[in-house]
Amino acid sequence: MFRAVIFDFDGVITDSEILHLRSFNHVLSQFNFELGVKEYYKDYLGLSDRDLFCELIKKQILKVPADSVDKFLEQKKHAFEMLASTDGKIIDGVRDFLILLEKIISRRRFVRGRY
Repeated sequence: MFRAVIFDFDGVITDSEILHLRSFNHVLSQFNFELGVKEYYKDYLGLSDRDLFCELIKKQILKVPADSVDKFLEQKKHAFEMLASTDGKIIDGVRDFLILLEKIISRRRFVRGRY
């Protein structure tokens, strides 16, 4: 009998990386800059949102004060929430798997990483 099941959300429940990229690009569009898909996956995948913006400032891709990052984080969070509510998709089979787990494990908790 299972007492707990733990799995990563992104890539298991849903694949939201493209939504994160689109959200970053929404924020970056005010600077007439866009991260390409290959560039994002090669150079920035795995960074926290804060670290990604800091890296762009450090590389002088974004020529803004470092204290602008908090504003960018809020903009990106809002953009991501909008995209996730309209374009987010659950990976095939996950819904059935969660229904099965519900029969086996009576208590469920969902957690997520921090931005």
